Amino acid sequence: MTTISNIASTIDDLVHRELGQAFEMNARLYATDPDGAWLIGSADDPYDLFDATRPRGTTAVGFVCTGWAAPTDDGDTPPSQSPERVRIRITVAYNGSEWTTIMRRQDTDETMVMEEAGVGRLADAIANWWDEAEVIF
Repeated sequence: MTTISNIASTIDDLVHRELGQAFEMNARLYATDPDGAWLIGSADDPYDLFDATRPRGTTAVGFVCTGWAAPTDDGDTPPSQSPERVRIRITVAYNGSEWTTIMRRQDTDETMVMEEAGVGRLADAIANWWDEAEVIF
C-alpha cells in the first residue's frame, strides 16, 4: 500500500531529479493514482493552481513551491524579511485525510519530513481544492 509519505517522497524526488537544486521556480500541482504522479499545472502564483480540475481516480495531490523560512522568535517579521532567512522548497501531499510535507533547504542538504500540513492559507487552499474541485474523466 502506498502511504501519503511515499507519495510526497515520490513527487519530491521527481521534482528534484528534474530541477536539481531549484529554489526559484513556479509552483506545481501534481495528481497521483496507483500508477504514478503527473503534473496538472504550473503557475507563478501558487493559488492560481487551485482553479484546476481534479482528474477522476486521483488518490492524492502533490503541491510544490518555493519560499522563505526563518526562526519564529519574532512573530512580527515575515520570513522573507528576516536577516536569518533561508530559501526552501516544500512538497505537500494530501489524500483527503492525511498530510506529509517535505522541506528542502537551499543552504544545506537537509530534508525535513513532517506528517502534517502546517497551518495557514496554503494548507487551507490545498484541502479546499481536494474537497471542491470539479472531477473530470
